[in-house]
Amino acid sequence: MRVVDPLRFGLILGGQPPKATASDIIRLGIRAEKEGYDVAWVCDHLLDIGPPNEPWNPDPWTTFGYLAARTEKIRFATSVTDYQRVHPGKLAQVLATLDELSQGRVTLGISTGEAMNNVPFGIPWEKPCVRVEKLEEYIEAIRLLWHAKNTSPVSFRGRHYHLEDAWVDIANAARQQYLPVCIGAFGSKRLLDLIGRVGDGWLPVYITPELYQQKLDIIFRAAKEVGRDPESIEASLLCNARCHL
Repeated sequence: MRVVDPLRFGLILGGQPPKATASDIIRLGIRAEKEGYDVAWVCDHLLDIGPPNEPWNPDPWTTFGYLAARTEKIRFATSVTDYQRVHPGKLAQVLATLDELSQGRVTLGISTGEAMNNVPFGIPWEKPCVRVEKLEEYIEAIRLLWHAKNTSPVSFRGRHYHLEDAWVDIANAARQQYLPVCIGAFGSKRLLDLIGRVGDGWLPVYITPELYQQKLDIIFRAAKEVGRDPESIEASLLCNARCHL
């Protein structure tokens, strides 16, 4: 009989008005661990929809680095990183560094982004099919670099990303064996298929139980088509709940 994994609870730190500075997120993260939360999620946006003059988008990776030194058990995940703003080599270095500092408590939350976090900064906003295709290559490049080292560099040639005898020059032994990748998706069948084929987790937002099941069925079908165990994909849900930390 299959053993069902226990239900886990995470908490978005910041990401909702009123303002949440980096210091606020650190305080909330420490409290969240004490209260028994399993995962601390932090948004990875340059800007967002919210009240004017209310800063609530600190950089998650630098914040996680500090929070790793103040906690012992809680995991860290971005909600979610837009791959278009950083090269996979640089993000692989950031993740490997945080993995060492946190002793293996990092999960990469990632997806195809939002126009408001690209267009104002001169980053091309491409068609959905192109962005999903690039995201798949990006994840593959990250995973290759995760295990590469100077004695065994990696090469990769996709339509959008290229690696040539590359590795991330940071202590390989410090990294956990596998980097979990949770993909944010709601309505895009392309993204849901991608989760089924390569994702470790799925993060939808504000969705009914009926629609949730429909989307999960798409993910599971895609997983089975490539010979993956659908139950290995951790399905989650981002929803609002009132709490006082």
